[in-house]
Amino acid sequence: MKGLKGHTGLGFNMPHQCKISHPATPIVSVYQSVYFPCTLSGFHHSERCVITRTLIHPTVTHASETRVLKENMTNKLTISERKIVGKIIGPTRTDDGYWRIKTDQEINDILKGQNIIGFIKKQRLNWLGHVERMAEDNIVQTIKRWKPMSKRPIGRPKTRWEDDVLEDIKRINTSNWKKVAQNRDSWKKVVQQARTLYRL
Repeated sequence: MKGLKGHTGLGFNMPHQCKISHPATPIVSVYQSVYFPCTLSGFHHSERCVITRTLIHPTVTHASETRVLKENMTNKLTISERKIVGKIIGPTRTDDGYWRIKTDQEINDILKGQNIIGFIKKQRLNWLGHVERMAEDNIVQTIKRWKPMSKRPIGRPKTRWEDDVLEDIKRINTSNWKKVAQNRDSWKKVVQQARTLYRL
């Protein structure tokens, strides 16, 4: 994306120095690059919230249903989200009149557990049900069933997307999930159960 020079959007003017990195930037770098609106003093609290909801989260969670959430990625996304939320909410004033940065626990209480990791996991469950309902000759089903013919490198195999999502299904104790996924309404209940588990 190119720099935004005096662009009017979301009900206010974007400053000249606002820039967003290239769309191909890795996801964590994108989160950090769109951090700029929350660091500019010229933005009102409500404007920062609008930018977070309409620019930052859609950018970071784009195509999130197809991602494998590795531990380092989860930690980086969580830290970046807390930085943005902490900047939007601002510091806390103590009883003796000093200002301090909010702790991670205070930010988590404000978010009520509705973090970006839980949202991504919910999106992946939605996509899993959608894929399972596809026709057998669908290209997505073909790719999902495809098995590499060459030898794999030495060491522990990488975590596959399906393995990662199935771990989430185990946490919500859904038995015979493939049969459940064939019914859209039944699968919505599973996703809703996951939303309760992840407090979305």
